[in-house]
Amino acid sequence: MMRAISAILLFTACFLYGNSLNRNAQIRPKLIELLAMDIRRIKSNMEYTRAPVTRLLSMEALKLQVWNGVCSLMDEGKTLSEAWAEERAKAAFELCELSSDEKGLLDEFMSFLGESALDGQLKRMEDIASKLDRLHLEIKPECTRRGKLARTLMLLLGLCLAVLLM
Repeated sequence: MMRAISAILLFTACFLYGNSLNRNAQIRPKLIELLAMDIRRIKSNMEYTRAPVTRLLSMEALKLQVWNGVCSLMDEGKTLSEAWAEERAKAAFELCELSSDEKGLLDEFMSFLGESALDGQLKRMEDIASKLDRLHLEIKPECTRRGKLARTLMLLLGLCLAVLLM
């Protein structure tokens, strides 16, 4: 009886761990998609409202919390680049799934924001959002495949261990 309960618990633990691995594999594509959406929202508001950077980054429609942190630091009197550097270090958890190339795109976006002519900024924002869209389309199938593979392998491991315990 104890062996059967142990086998069921072990199988359940492997199954749940596999599902969590699958869920974690989906974070990076979703984060890239949200970044592209946020950059496009900032771009459209910049284009049509001509609002200052702090107002653009504090919009409620933005999905990522990292923007609010940058605004808070700018309200304390820091420049955009100082606020971004500090918030990027603090937001390591929110941005941890991004590769160095993707973080580089985000750094590039923050480096030219508010620094050049409006037309140049709008064009660069669209370029970065397009690059993020392409990255999203490239990595989504791979991340989905890896997540399903991890879930399946953990399910099989749980079954094998359960059979061995019986």
